Amino acid sequence: MSKVPWYEQPEARPPDMRDSLEHVAVQEALAELPADHPARRAYSEGLDTIALTHLVRDRRNIAQALSEAYLAGWRRSLARGSGFRP
Repeated sequence: MSKVPWYEQPEARPPDMRDSLEHVAVQEALAELPADHPARRAYSEGLDTIALTHLVRDRRNIAQALSEAYLAGWRRSLARGSGFRP
């Protein structure tokens, strides 16, 4: 049995922290792009929302929509945790 050395194993990806509403907003923003656009491919591979804005920096309206989707998701995350008391 051939064991792959640790340094040749693929890098672990962080978990997807987007909620369902943020996923919908990101998909709507990216729908304006052609199917073979790098941002659409990166989204399907799990790249986070802010990193996607760098791939669409020439399309300000899409970058703005992605930023707003991220911030709305972050606010919802804060609101969900606001009732937590240790």
